[in-house]
Amino acid sequence: MERTPTERINVNFPKALLEELRRYVPARERSALIVRATEKELRRVKLLSALNALSKGPAWKLEDHPDLSDGPAIDRVLAESRAAWTIAAQEPDDE
Repeated sequence: MERTPTERINVNFPKALLEELRRYVPARERSALIVRATEKELRRVKLLSALNALSKGPAWKLEDHPDLSDGPAIDRVLAESRAAWTIAAQEPDDE
């Protein structure tokens, strides 16, 4: 199994929080807990950033996508996309 490259950093914790971490999490499990918590929080921050960007206006302009001009056009594009997914799912792997 290939290991993910890691890098050591220095992080400052509030003393009370660090004491709780030491009390409840064994020494050899602390880094993993901090990584999981950071990944979770980073996903939240990235999602909020994306939502903030979307709240400032549409993600695309209708004139850039004339194929999505009305409901039937959107349905056609979705049907074509889904058909391509179905075909791809049915093709045998080249392994």
